[in-house]
Amino acid sequence: MILYCGVTKEEIFGFESSPLPIICVDLMIDGGTADEPLNIYLVDTWKQLLEKYKDVDYIFIDGGIYGSFKDLESKKEILNIIQVFCKKALIIYGEHILKRFYTIGVRKGTDLLQRHENIPFTYIPVQQYTMENFKAAYNQSHLLTRMQKLRVMSEYSSKF
Repeated sequence: MILYCGVTKEEIFGFESSPLPIICVDLMIDGGTADEPLNIYLVDTWKQLLEKYKDVDYIFIDGGIYGSFKDLESKKEILNIIQVFCKKALIIYGEHILKRFYTIGVRKGTDLLQRHENIPFTYIPVQQYTMENFKAAYNQSHLLTRMQKLRVMSEYSSKF
């Protein structure tokens, strides 16, 4: 099963012929339909998803999502929930902090929406998607320029 976060059913090319079952989680701010009209930045959302979907292979998080975590503890709790029910990996929009700081197994990902627009995604094995790895990457930020540090600080505390 693939959990598409920040994606409506209308955005998925070949939805009907997917080899894995697909679940869309989106607030539908820009319209469309989703299986779960939920905010992925809330702990309760992930608790509901964990209770309902036991066998998630991949979590795909698109760039068109709005919001951020309430606090660092919420992010930590959500990452722990993801560790419980995601079996393989996350595919996340952008060049993720864990890729920029060379976390083992993290590499360039594929846009599962097949937009062919050269949009960057990062493939992160679920076992590497931890607060410890986020913190290790964050602690390397002393090597960066001020603007790069701001980006890393934002990613560490507020984004996936």
